Amino acid sequence: EKFVPADQGRVAVRVLPVDGAWTVEIVDNGPGVPEEHRDRIFDRFFQSGQSASGNPTGTGLGLAISRMIVEHVGGRIWCAEAAGGGACFAFSLPRSAAEAAGQRLVAGD
Repeated sequence: EKFVPADQGRVAVRVLPVDGAWTVEIVDNGPGVPEEHRDRIFDRFFQSGQSASGNPTGTGLGLAISRMIVEHVGGRIWCAEAAGGGACFAFSLPRSAAEAAGQRLVAGD
């Protein structure tokens, strides 16, 4: 309910093999992210737009932490406009890093 009423929100997740990496796309039907904010939203404490209540909520750290984690394993993260409106957040991880993380989860490390 942060940006769209709960009964109207939609989220889709896709995982795609792309050029030796795994790309994960998370697409929603919210208000989207203005193009001029798409690079800055990954900065600490930056908040783009307003919530459905009219005021920004949260600390502005979630996407910054996500970027740190993704880049730590050699990946990259970005935001684009979703087809038909909304936002598309995506990240790619080198297959070796993604597969190593999956093996650790399975092995219980």
